[in-house]
Amino acid sequence: MVHRHATDALSLVFGIVFAGITAIWLLNVTDVIDLQQAWLIGPAVLIAAGAVGLVLALRPSRPQQPAAPTPEVTDTTEIDWPEEPTSP
Repeated sequence: MVHRHATDALSLVFGIVFAGITAIWLLNVTDVIDLQQAWLIGPAVLIAAGAVGLVLALRPSRPQQPAAPTPEVTDTTEIDWPEEPTSP
């Protein structure tokens, strides 16, 4: 079974900010948008990243599922180990 871990909200938000800044830079360098439009899109990226951070921070946390019980060993059969050989 795959173990699910908690989402790291801080890393996700900074990843969104970094990806947004990179996308704005790439669009500006390839002349898809000009510098004036880039200045307008920048705050939109920050607002979107902040909204994602707020949603993740305010969502209700799921209760932790108890760990599966470990099976108890019920076999008490003794093993007859061979005696160690003696040196000649």
